[in-house]
Amino acid sequence: MDSTLSIHELARDPLAEALAMEEKLGDHIKPRERLSWCLSILASRYWHVSLGTDWAPYSFSWCGWYKEKTERPDIVGGLIYHGESYDEMVKNFTTTLEPKAGWSLHT
Repeated sequence: MDSTLSIHELARDPLAEALAMEEKLGDHIKPRERLSWCLSILASRYWHVSLGTDWAPYSFSWCGWYKEKTERPDIVGGLIYHGESYDEMVKNFTTTLEPKAGWSLHT
């Protein structure tokens, strides 16, 4: 299935920052908790994915369509970063059972 990913204009800079964060974290992130892996999963499951901003740092909202893109998406969710922000000005309010950095998909 050939899918498309559209990135909202306001999400472009935060996405670049999040990808830089993923690069900085390097091997400290498990493969299935990498931002790039989560984006590839979205692209493999939906015909069209739209990525938007989220209030949480390094996190995004997303909408997915199973078939053609219509006014209303078939599913919506969040691509949420959990872990340290490495920036004293940016507070991350996520919690996990075991302290670790990475991203996860939520619907």
